[in-house]
Amino acid sequence: MATQVVKEEPRLSRRRWSSAFGVDAAIALLTLLIMTGVTLLGALPLDLPRPVPATAPPTEFSSGRALAHIRAIAREPHLMGSPANAPATITFDALPGVTLPGTVSRIKGFGENRQGDITYTVTVTPDKLDPRLCWNMTASVSIVAK
Repeated sequence: MATQVVKEEPRLSRRRWSSAFGVDAAIALLTLLIMTGVTLLGALPLDLPRPVPATAPPTEFSSGRALAHIRAIAREPHLMGSPANAPATITFDALPGVTLPGTVSRIKGFGENRQGDITYTVTVTPDKLDPRLCWNMTASVSIVAK
């Protein structure tokens, strides 16, 4: 008995593209075109209103007058009802009967959460100094808010 070796040739498979591929490609291309159009549209300058000078009638909005107010407010942030330069009185536990006048010189712009309370750091500058004052003395400050 003779053994016969049959040689099989590898089959070259031809991939057939389904019609779904054409639809998927068309959707992808359309999506790309829409995204490009939206991006280009977003880059176009918008027609913004022209600034109105401070000399505009008082019954009309004026960006010039508004800018003056914004600059005044932005100089230093402060809490409502506690304007900068508000008068304050300072008393000391170690110096009974000693009361110094002072002014609010700075209010930190961001509050800190301390056990559920939002607290702001306020710097009060004494108008005059007492020679009996020492570092790290406990003081109480009262701020007169309008």
